Amino acid sequence: MIRNMLSLIIGVLVGVIIILMMEFIGQLAFPIPPNFDVSSTENLSEYIKEAPLGALLFVIFGWATGSFGGGFMAALIAKEDLLRRSILTGIVLMAMGLANLLSIPHPFWFWILGLSVFLPFAYWGGKIVEKYRNNTV
Repeated sequence: MIRNMLSLIIGVLVGVIIILMMEFIGQLAFPIPPNFDVSSTENLSEYIKEAPLGALLFVIFGWATGSFGGGFMAALIAKEDLLRRSILTGIVLMAMGLANLLSIPHPFWFWILGLSVFLPFAYWGGKIVEKYRNNTV
């Protein structure tokens, strides 16, 4: 039981770390203007309206890869119900993504595309572990 709870916690942590790394790489590829105050929600809202498409897509790519990695790690650690742990990890990450979307205005297409990546990618991460375990037993 403890191992299954730890799988969710570690899966979410791994997912968040991957998302943060991908967003950092995205900021290297699409740098925020110098002297830009990122602590202001109003400034971030204005930036997102004018941000290059690639910068926004990089965030969604980060959410997808983070969900995949988190789901994979949750399933890898879990003793049972691998896919359930992966999907729960995806749900927690999706809730965090939703909180981000609610705090900073984003375009409508970003909401749809962004929220649609969490669960499938977390599931796929868990499915790979499940398939591997079934083939080695």
